[in-house]
Amino acid sequence: MKRVAVKFCGGCDPTYDRGEYFERIRAAARDLIEFVSLDEGGHEAVLIISGCQTACPREALEFEPSLKVVSLTDGDAEPGQVVENLLK
Repeated sequence: MKRVAVKFCGGCDPTYDRGEYFERIRAAARDLIEFVSLDEGGHEAVLIISGCQTACPREALEFEPSLKVVSLTDGDAEPGQVVENLLK
């Protein structure tokens, strides 16, 4: 099982329901991914879910170059495709 840290934006101006979208991603991941908080560490990838195109968390956080980072800003990406990308 792959460990993926999840980071949500602050939600100042969301254009879609970020929580509902994450639940669809979690359901698509089944038992292939363990989602953890960014603070827990030990993750192999990071999923950033921003509520708008500004994508504040992506700009504000720094990640090691070897870490896979998937940043979503509109909730349009198919959850199965997001999972596939995280597992690569």
